[in-house]
Amino acid sequence: MPSATADAVKTSNESVIFIAFGTNLLLTLEAPYTIKNHTGQVVKSFSARYLQFKGGSFTLTNDLIEQWNNNREREDRDEPRQRPMLDFETVVDEIKSNPRFDKKQGFWQVEHRPGALEPSVEVLSERIVTASATQDVAEIKRLIDIERETHGRPKVLDMANAALAAIATSDKEEPAEESVHAKPG
Repeated sequence: MPSATADAVKTSNESVIFIAFGTNLLLTLEAPYTIKNHTGQVVKSFSARYLQFKGGSFTLTNDLIEQWNNNREREDRDEPRQRPMLDFETVVDEIKSNPRFDKKQGFWQVEHRPGALEPSVEVLSERIVTASATQDVAEIKRLIDIERETHGRPKVLDMANAALAAIATSDKEEPAEESVHAKPG
């Protein structure tokens, strides 16, 4: 059973990276606002929560969420209706519910670019190499069939067919090697 300390360490290392189409996108998750009394004096002010994409990316971490929660706690100290504390999954869901999320001209989660064909060529390459190394012909044929039915990318199909050819060639050569090393009966 994991300890509370292990869970806290695991949670504190969580992060999600978002990529923006533009290099300096600023999104408001929670707008700043103030409460004024009857004479117009500011009685209370609440800070905003922003996602600032610097250089085209934004990394959401538990440390940032903790900072936001500390601000909320400090700002809500004397308030009768306190805002709920934030957690990692809730903030990620909130970010993903933004109308600009998963749009080509907006922003997206790293490795999940809008309009990208999934699984990516890189992922399929790894699967083909692994299947080739274990000489899993059935898996390579399955990957070829799926690729033909879905995206039909020549790069993936060529790589998979080359892997099949390499396995077929190695199968033909192996008996000859074995016969050279075989002991006479």
